[in-house]
Amino acid sequence: MLLPSNYTFTSVIKSCADLLALKHGRVIHGNVLVHGFGLDVYVQAALVALYGKCGDLINARKVFDKIRDRSIVAWNSMISGYEQNGFAVEAIGLFDRMKEMGVEPDSATFVSVLSACAHLGAFSLGCWVHEYIVGNGLYLNVVLGTSLINMYKRCGNVSKAREVFDSMKERNVVAWTAMISGIREEYRLVPGVEHHVCMVDMLGRAGLLEEAYNFIKEEIPENPAPAILTAMLGACKMHKNFDLGAQVAGHLLAAEPENPAHYVILSNIYALAGRMDQVEIVRNSMIRKRLRKQVGYSTIEVDQKTYLFSMGDKSHSETNEIYHYLDELMWKCREAGYVPVSDSDSAQSDMDRLACRHGG
Repeated sequence: MLLPSNYTFTSVIKSCADLLALKHGRVIHGNVLVHGFGLDVYVQAALVALYGKCGDLINARKVFDKIRDRSIVAWNSMISGYEQNGFAVEAIGLFDRMKEMGVEPDSATFVSVLSACAHLGAFSLGCWVHEYIVGNGLYLNVVLGTSLINMYKRCGNVSKAREVFDSMKERNVVAWTAMISGIREEYRLVPGVEHHVCMVDMLGRAGLLEEAYNFIKEEIPENPAPAILTAMLGACKMHKNFDLGAQVAGHLLAAEPENPAHYVILSNIYALAGRMDQVEIVRNSMIRKRLRKQVGYSTIEVDQKTYLFSMGDKSHSETNEIYHYLDELMWKCREAGYVPVSDSDSAQSDMDRLACRHGG
């Protein structure tokens, strides 16, 4: 009989964290204790990251406080957990304690701390971090550089933000956007939801999913509008990034738990990933909540009169003529060499089988 090792538990817990699968993570935590790995520092650090990412900061801190020899990964996970869940004061407080204990911070530490500084307007601490980075020769990668830009621009010092931007050896779209917006706030022009949606959609369609997600976290750290998350989720589905898609879907469902469309997209993502167990969980959740996806429809105006067509609708007086013309159009498309490509066909058929099983 093969028994799980600390490596096994660390890997599984990380997967739960990536998928924001808190319920499953708690079950794994129970197994960790049963198999005697409750004090393993690697497993403990993974548990802190899991609970922090899922917003369960009470359990994250309980595990963190029990770690005898805390690695930089454990410190970063706890600080990041506070910062990502809106507890900027606690994040900076823990960073101060980390310094007092003589633990050397790294780039990941500073990314979280700078984000907390930006949220609180803690300009002095942000400047100290910048001086530390320069003084200790830390490489100013694009993520760390963008964090500095955001901190300075939110504290109202656009010239320092530009100084950091000019010193960066590599810049991505997120860095450029952060700098440009720092120059859209100096002129008192504040981007709205529609601008953020366009930015995320543009990056997502180009396959720059990490850049799009970082843009959301940096530019809209608190409660991004559902429309922004929906654009991000659609991009994850388009490019088959199932882990990130599940993570984004978790935030979207938390923002709009009664919107059936989000559940359907999440189900399709799981189905495309071959995770039919998760598809069934999502489907059952919709059934329990009595949620149904609204039928899609389109409208067309002819001779100043509006006509509405819904999926499978045959109520129009000229239905036969309409479908006959549609068949002709499809035939011409196929004759021209068009072949419909739908990687969601298998996913949808699996969804249909589940629906039949549950009578939905």
